[in-house]
Amino acid sequence: MARPEVPFLLANVDELVLEYLLFRGFTKTFQTFAHERKKDRCEGLDVDKLVHQIFLHIKNTDLERLMDLWNFLDARFFCHLDSAFSSAIARLRTALERSYIVHVVQSCQPEKAIAFFKQYASTHRHSNAESAGWQPWFMLPYMSQPETDPYFRDFFSSEWLDNLALTLRNFLSTVFQGIPLPKLLAFQIAQTEEPTLRLQLESSRAECHQLRLDMKLAYDKIKRAEASSLELRQLLQIETQKQFSEHLIESPPPSSSVLSDTTVESTSLALSMHDTPRTLALSPNHKYLAIAGAEHELIFCATNPLAVVDVPALTPYASRIAHLTFLSDSTHVLIGLESAALWLVSVSGTARTMKTTPACPRLDAVVRTRRKGGAGPRVTMVLLASSSVDGGAALELYDATDDAIVQTTLVTEPIEHVCVTDNLIVTAHRDVVTIYDVLSLTSLSVLSDPTLPRQVMGLGTLEAYGTIFLMTQHHVMEFAVDMATWSLHCVRQSEVAPDTHLLATSEDSFLISSARGTVVQDCTGMCDVISSEAWNMAVWDAASASWWGVDSDKILYRLPWSRTLLSMQH
Repeated sequence: MARPEVPFLLANVDELVLEYLLFRGFTKTFQTFAHERKKDRCEGLDVDKLVHQIFLHIKNTDLERLMDLWNFLDARFFCHLDSAFSSAIARLRTALERSYIVHVVQSCQPEKAIAFFKQYASTHRHSNAESAGWQPWFMLPYMSQPETDPYFRDFFSSEWLDNLALTLRNFLSTVFQGIPLPKLLAFQIAQTEEPTLRLQLESSRAECHQLRLDMKLAYDKIKRAEASSLELRQLLQIETQKQFSEHLIESPPPSSSVLSDTTVESTSLALSMHDTPRTLALSPNHKYLAIAGAEHELIFCATNPLAVVDVPALTPYASRIAHLTFLSDSTHVLIGLESAALWLVSVSGTARTMKTTPACPRLDAVVRTRRKGGAGPRVTMVLLASSSVDGGAALELYDATDDAIVQTTLVTEPIEHVCVTDNLIVTAHRDVVTIYDVLSLTSLSVLSDPTLPRQVMGLGTLEAYGTIFLMTQHHVMEFAVDMATWSLHCVRQSEVAPDTHLLATSEDSFLISSARGTVVQDCTGMCDVISSEAWNMAVWDAASASWWGVDSDKILYRLPWSRTLLSMQH
């Protein structure tokens, strides 16, 4: 149970102390305590009030009170922190001083900025690691339009001020949460929590008793059902597996992989990008492509006819772009950075940073699911996979409409590959393949097939067969999912050349990059070389029966393809 907020506790305990002092007749102590309580510079450890007070001093251009309050916080709280916080404390002080200078300049009071530099000249004359870059600030009071200067432009923006307030609030919250509480406050917490804990204990006891009864009844029913249906279940599983395997081997795939009546021609487009493209996505309505480079470059292209639609100007960021996916409205792209920050960018070029971040600091995957939101028309839920350097990892369902995580499950190892079907999420880490429920993120089963080599190199779905596709260093394997036991059974496999890289999958085949170039192959081993150039990334477009791909020369290709071409090369 989370403890009550400290400001709330302090107010209650203060009243108790005042009442006790009156009861004992300590009137002078009562008056002194009441007087000092009104002058409490810590605002009762209320972070919001304290941050408001700091920025109120800046707004009133009261430098003396601002620095007096900061020095008080430093002496009362900051000096007891670990030395690792020293640089953060120095940077916050520097940022508040610069916020003060910016405000007085904006308020047409440059003389106060000059007075500040005279007072603190000895401190800021030489830049150091904590207050680097003070020299340009000495000229600020004498500039006519500093907000247009490239160096000072950011400091005059509302975004910089908002970020400073948020950073200060988070830092003070961290400091106050780590303060050891005195015994009087701890006693107050115990008094507050005791009735609730007692009710929870009684409720848990009753629930435990009922669960024992339910478990006994369920156990008896399961035993009776197992005794009567074990033989029938085994026969049904054997027959179903036999018929399914025969269907995979003998039946031709559906016509979804065959070219439509409307002829689609091969085409290409040179991409004007400074950085090598890193990720590629196709919108659900097949009208747009999004290509992103690691260094914050994003291009939107229309697919018919092939043309650049927009090149949004993304704000430079310390972390690089790692993943992107279209949302179900086909007009927005969710971008994931390596630092786990999320951006939402529209085809029209508008972009915003999302407030929600994944559970772990490193983003491993951003994948659109086929699950909708709960009420009304919603943007598709997005699966986020994240991890940390200590080995912790998580899977989360993210609702971009509400900018909120709606489901989370912790996993033991970082996820290297992931694919999503209508009902399942399949993940791979080294030689471990795990199946999750797409709605609840509940783990259903873990693959322990002895035929699986040490390392999974690629993962996908072949929807024409309803199977899961795995690529290892030397083989590709196709697995059927047994819905009764949620287990995977290998139905066929074939070899692939060494140093092969999986690019994408279609309904019944997969695209790989190897020394031969870019090759389409299926699990029977039939293949078709569609390009002598090795593509870096690709995606299948079922609407036009085409492969979209980007090579190392930053050229975007569309190559129409039909499964009938596989019969030409075996």
